[in-house]
Amino acid sequence: MYKSFFQNIATEQGGTFLYQDQDTSIDGGIRLPKVQYLLKIPVGDTEINIINITGKEFSGHISMKLPKQPESHTFELTTNSHIKSLFIGKSKRFNINSDSSKMTEFLRNNNHIAILKEIAQEDSFQPIIKGTNEDDHYILIAKYHLEFDNWNSPVLPLIDLFKELHTRFVVNNERFSNDVTISMGS
Repeated sequence: MYKSFFQNIATEQGGTFLYQDQDTSIDGGIRLPKVQYLLKIPVGDTEINIINITGKEFSGHISMKLPKQPESHTFELTTNSHIKSLFIGKSKRFNINSDSSKMTEFLRNNNHIAILKEIAQEDSFQPIIKGTNEDDHYILIAKYHLEFDNWNSPVLPLIDLFKELHTRFVVNNERFSNDVTISMGS
């Protein structure tokens, strides 16, 4: 089921899908399964890399490398746990941290983030999504555990989010400005 899901995405998006199923020895004759779903989706001059691993670990990792961006494009989106959401309310499920109010507003009103928020409210999906400048590149990364029922559900919204950021920042050369406070001397 999951294998065909990733194969279909690769076909639809013109990407490449690799599948590995191997056991890992942990001594004493005990072996743990390790299944990797690797997907590469071309986007302009770059690609989105998706790695989902089940068995020994249950982790999802999606990344994309873009040209270096202004600091106003850096952000981090984290997720409150279901327990914390009981106290602060489900509407505050995602926390967005950015120095730019325009970037924060963009992420807060983004359709793909809204889909991810719905997934998080229905299940224990708790992503960390970042956009940062590292080593002369702007790196988009989404990390999350796969220990929830429909762990393939965030893949397409994350691909669409990364594609939208690529279009805005690279194709359209859109810039979010840092918030500037101007003070007048006396």
